[in-house]
Amino acid sequence: MSIEAATQTTVGDLQVVCVSHRREIFDEYLGASIGIDDSAVRFYDNTGANVAIPYRYNHFIDNEMGAGWVMFAHHDMRFEEDPWPLIRNLPTSSIYGVVGAVVVPGRRYLHIGREAGRLRITRGRFRHVRCLGQVKCQTDLYPPGVFGEPVEDFPVVDTVDCCCIIVHSSLIRRHGLRFDPQFAWHFYSEDFSLTAKARFGIETRVVQIDCGHYGFGTLDSAFHTAQRKLVGKHAGVFASTCYLPPAATEINSFANRRGLLLQL
Repeated sequence: MSIEAATQTTVGDLQVVCVSHRREIFDEYLGASIGIDDSAVRFYDNTGANVAIPYRYNHFIDNEMGAGWVMFAHHDMRFEEDPWPLIRNLPTSSIYGVVGAVVVPGRRYLHIGREAGRLRITRGRFRHVRCLGQVKCQTDLYPPGVFGEPVEDFPVVDTVDCCCIIVHSSLIRRHGLRFDPQFAWHFYSEDFSLTAKARFGIETRVVQIDCGHYGFGTLDSAFHTAQRKLVGKHAGVFASTCYLPPAATEINSFANRRGLLLQL
């Protein structure tokens, strides 16, 4: 696949933005996808200057984005079906992805126990995380070879995975949406959705597409630093495919506590 300078797109086109430091991976996966046309792809070559992804994405938005749908995709994504028929008629008022996470309320609980010799009663509601949208993946990452729950509609999630972010240019321009450069390699997608929700009430949703994400990031110090920044920046309880909030593991807090736990 030969990709030259940025393509000027027209209304109705799907614009695909990809940042890659290994062209052979792009050629094997995203570049070989069904429905991803050469002329629709803006390829940022990161083999020389390894520029952080938010800078690349913002450069595209500020300088090259045409009118229509924009897909920010990793080079190790592959689409097994043409995504355009599934994207073209989506409401333009939301951010979309192919897999995302959401914290959902579970059953209420009542715990009766003792602490320091005194009766203690604790009430609350359990929470758990659902990963919505099913994508294929490497079996050494997730043994079944697929990750997430398949969906038929467009459910609202807290965030979508950074492997694929889909948003209409009109929504970006209307609200001045940008990616935060402080999340250089990790959690830039989560921050994008959470910021859009907090500032403008924009929801993030999942669209089911037959596709796979065949790589995974490194859980290094930069990952954990970015995770702490994300949690520090955004209030409330939220989840991502790379972050499980402590509030979603509340049942574990009773594992070593004596007493009676009732689920109501």
